[in-house]
Amino acid sequence: MKQRCAQAGLQARREWVTRYHGETFSDNPEYAYSEQLNTCLYADEYSDNGVSGSGAAFIAAKSRRDRFVLDVFANTILAEYTEHDGRSITTKPDAVMCQTEDEFAARKAKLFGR
Repeated sequence: MKQRCAQAGLQARREWVTRYHGETFSDNPEYAYSEQLNTCLYADEYSDNGVSGSGAAFIAAKSRRDRFVLDVFANTILAEYTEHDGRSITTKPDAVMCQTEDEFAARKAKLFGR
């Protein structure tokens, strides 16, 4: 199953990179099988610096960074942390969106069974 998840995760990453072609994706994506959820997970991060045509420029921010964990088979975000200009955009508790990087790291670790 680990091999299947790695392949499914790589395919999901290719789709995300294609969809968000103006963003810079990390060099360290993570793929894993979640026994708890019986699904494959893909975790990654992308960012941009507000250049013309980028997502950050579209939202009038100088920079944007987004970290996420995706349920590959359901194509559903399970945890996400987004910041604009170095500050979290989430101000209230949320089932998916994290208020801090520490909260995101904890949720991600739990999802990955660490």
